[in-house]
Amino acid sequence: MTFRAVILGMLGALLLAAVGYLNDQVVVLGSITAGSLLPISVFGVLFLMVILINPLLFYLPGARRLRPAELAVIVLLMMVACSIASRGLLDTFTPAMLMPLYYYEIRPGWKDLRLLEYAPRQALPCGGQYHDQTVRSFMEGLGRPGSPIGLSEVPWSQWTGPLMTWMPLAVLMAVAATCIALIVHRQWSKREHLRYPIAEFATSLMAQDDGRAAGSIFRNKVFWLGLAIVLGIRVINGLAVWYPRVPQIPMMFNFLAIRDRMPGMWGTMFGHYLLVLRLYPTIVAFSFFLSSEIALSLGLSQWILIPVASYLIAHGVDFSEGYMSGGVTAWQRSGSFLAFALIIVYMGRRHYWLVLKGAFTFRRHPEVEGYTTWACRVGLLSTAAVVAILIGLGLDWPMAILTVGMMLMTFVCVARITAETGMFVIDPRWQPLGVLLGLFGAYALGPETIVIVGLACAALSLGPGQTLLPYLVNGLKMADDTGVKPRRVGLVVMAAFVICLVLAVTVTLWANYNFGVKYNNFTTDRVPTMTFRAAASAVHELRSWGGLEAAEGLGPLERLAHIRPGEKFLWSAGAGFLLVLVVGALRQRLPRWPLHPVMFLVWGTYPAAMLNHSFLLGWLIRSAVTRFAGPGALRKAKPFMIGVIAGDLLGGAVFMAVGAIYYGLTGHQPPPVEIFP
Repeated sequence: MTFRAVILGMLGALLLAAVGYLNDQVVVLGSITAGSLLPISVFGVLFLMVILINPLLFYLPGARRLRPAELAVIVLLMMVACSIASRGLLDTFTPAMLMPLYYYEIRPGWKDLRLLEYAPRQALPCGGQYHDQTVRSFMEGLGRPGSPIGLSEVPWSQWTGPLMTWMPLAVLMAVAATCIALIVHRQWSKREHLRYPIAEFATSLMAQDDGRAAGSIFRNKVFWLGLAIVLGIRVINGLAVWYPRVPQIPMMFNFLAIRDRMPGMWGTMFGHYLLVLRLYPTIVAFSFFLSSEIALSLGLSQWILIPVASYLIAHGVDFSEGYMSGGVTAWQRSGSFLAFALIIVYMGRRHYWLVLKGAFTFRRHPEVEGYTTWACRVGLLSTAAVVAILIGLGLDWPMAILTVGMMLMTFVCVARITAETGMFVIDPRWQPLGVLLGLFGAYALGPETIVIVGLACAALSLGPGQTLLPYLVNGLKMADDTGVKPRRVGLVVMAAFVICLVLAVTVTLWANYNFGVKYNNFTTDRVPTMTFRAAASAVHELRSWGGLEAAEGLGPLERLAHIRPGEKFLWSAGAGFLLVLVVGALRQRLPRWPLHPVMFLVWGTYPAAMLNHSFLLGWLIRSAVTRFAGPGALRKAKPFMIGVIAGDLLGGAVFMAVGAIYYGLTGHQPPPVEIFP
């Protein structure tokens, strides 16, 4: 880990932190800054560095090109910023805190139910009270074209409470995530030998040969063939977005006409997406990095779910769901996540026990790296601090422990999914609040608990597919494979996170009050209201039978004593739990078992609906290559697939650059060019 690598990585991270929100929520310059765990803004830059900058440094007298270890550090630090400047945190952070004040003012029903009184005053701007100037300037903006506001015009005093509440929590959760990443890294990469497709792709680009300007992958004609084909498709289709007269190469095939002939099949969430075939070349290419069972399972997930769900809907099962309120499929996935987490712990039980034992006894076992025991200690302390802060906000200790535990469990499972499958767009589509509502019921929770847990979910875990931990597991694998010791990474990562968080929050609030917050159904409507809609439903229920005051007065142990799990919750979560355990056991016992339990964690979500066709196509191509050309052909085909992924990323990077230039010259928003969902 060299000084220049840290400096370059930090500069790249700061740039992403500064422009991420502006690009994603104000002006989309071709693609989202960090819309996935394979961000074009990072990996597109990596490709340009290895194909342009490094060869130039190689030929310049006295210059030293960036070594693979340095490139890995740069990519890792930039991915730290991606966990902030994305849905992982700041896309929804400020609207989730302020917009409830606006909706409370315009919705008499919220005032009648006294919903804002259940929120801690320091958790929302303006002390939890409606302040007309602060709210309206947030929504409408104070800046004018050519005359932006200064930082001093942002009403920082009104935001002191929520910033001092949620930013320390975000940092502490990031510390816990970093510690978890350090603990699981050796177990997953060296002992369980997970595939890490994203890291493998990146290290293939970073590889260098002594005495040559570029690595061996760039001297492979098959690589350039894959890159040229996909880049050509992306350039043509991007030009068609800018100039509608340019013919498009179809990457989507619509079969929705079938829906009219089978109307009962498409009542589930994203069910009709099964009839819209979208091709994502990167997903097809990643199938060559995976085991056959994983590609097949991800490809078949929606094809299995939709018929089963349609049958249940026909027999009266309600499949509606919400992030905070839960529902059949949300609870099923939460049960599947719990079972998957138990499998992860069981697979590495010896390693995790030795780490935990060493952390408390201060006696390190020879099989355990010293930094993992320190990571365990720091991780436990940071987790305890998060629980303590939530208790200070008014949450009872059992609920605080369960909330933080479920958040971290989700982060770990998402990280495992991306490490094992290469899936880079992941949305579990359930939150701890929905599980607590299903498990405890409205009376045992009470409206104050619902509001506090909901706000914590909105601030810290709404986009678990883009939080720090899944980025880190791939970054640590890249660093380790290129010679960077994991123990040297932790402090640098945390320093980058804190600096980027402060910068990104500052820029985000300035952008909010300069441009105003653009209406978006998700960020400015659903996210700010979902917590309070769940609380309103609970208050109505409790008022209907006179239990509201009693629910508000319950103590921590009394809440545990009044647990009333819903029957639908038990069936749904139990089914998800058993599906993962049974399929996981069959996978271990039967060598030719074709399915992987990961399918039960992702089906019924937007990413699964968008990507399943591409995974299935990748599995078909992979199977055909293996059958007709032999297993060795998979290894020979990998350079082509690496070229396919590079072509996708380069195409996205090209149109991000074009969009930035266009906006800089004209001041108009460029047309968005979609590469990934």
